[in-house]
Amino acid sequence: MIKGYTDKEDVMRVAIVPSTVGFHWEEVYDAYKQYKKEGWNIDFYTVDGKPAKEDPKSVEHQPLRSFIGLGIRDSFSPTSELGKEINYLLKNEVQNISDMNIDSIDVIYIPGGHGCLFDVNTNTILHQKLLEAFYKEKILSAVCHGTSTFAFVEDKGTSIVAGKKMTGFPDLLDDMLLKLGWVYEDFIPLPFSNEQKMRQAGAKLSGFNLFLSIVNPFHRVKDTPFVTGVGPKSAGRVAKKVIKMLTKQEEERVHQTEPAMAY
Repeated sequence: MIKGYTDKEDVMRVAIVPSTVGFHWEEVYDAYKQYKKEGWNIDFYTVDGKPAKEDPKSVEHQPLRSFIGLGIRDSFSPTSELGKEINYLLKNEVQNISDMNIDSIDVIYIPGGHGCLFDVNTNTILHQKLLEAFYKEKILSAVCHGTSTFAFVEDKGTSIVAGKKMTGFPDLLDDMLLKLGWVYEDFIPLPFSNEQKMRQAGAKLSGFNLFLSIVNPFHRVKDTPFVTGVGPKSAGRVAKKVIKMLTKQEEERVHQTEPAMAY
């Protein structure tokens, strides 16, 4: 059996929540690659415990377009060595979100893809888990259309993203993809706007942030406990930032627990 993680108690654990309707392949691949490189535990969860399903548009072989996050190249395709490993886990080792133990994880990561707007973002059980993670000071990360999931999570009537700097897939890019026919037909019309949901919840999406999200596909924003990225190409950078944050936290924890030297 392929294992996508070391399953050791002394390393960080990441919970990835892809869509069963249509997640973006690269957004899972790049994040998984970074966390595996660190030797971290990686668990996949879906809203109903069923296998995750990739957005068909995200796995189209598009060597040129893939440089801006539209389609794949052979190097990170589902048929690559790492791609096969990820595919196996997504089909055979997925857990139900209701079984997620927040105390046993360090970070939750929500990849996007237009499909997540239909199942992940609005799932109330996931919202409960995210609120618990928020209270327990876990890192909450997401990219693309997955970012608005956090906007739905409320604490005493106020979204947990209120006043927080964030980014995510903007309306302008969605409009462009729709006009160019680059959105899978089963996802049209989109159920809601990722950008507008975050704005309505009180997230800080400045004009400069909007500019960066359009011109820089690697753009990501950190405002603890959130680390968010604009789209597919930012997934790796978001993971690297999370790794840096948790590594620093662990170093500080170890330093605080070390006995003082006697002189």
